[in-house]
Amino acid sequence: MKAKADVLAFLLELNHVLAAAEKAGTTIVGPGLPPCVKEAADFITTDCVQPPVLE
Repeated sequence: MKAKADVLAFLLELNHVLAAAEKAGTTIVGPGLPPCVKEAADFITTDCVQPPVLE
């Protein structure tokens, strides 16, 4: 998506493209690890930024 693109128009067009591809029998891979990854644990870490504890 281009920096100054209309987000809603971009997402609507993307939805149409993916819907047509899916209707044609193309497998649509969503966000996250692709299906070819068999050991997801290899990609999961605990060194991420943690939100502060709210009291």
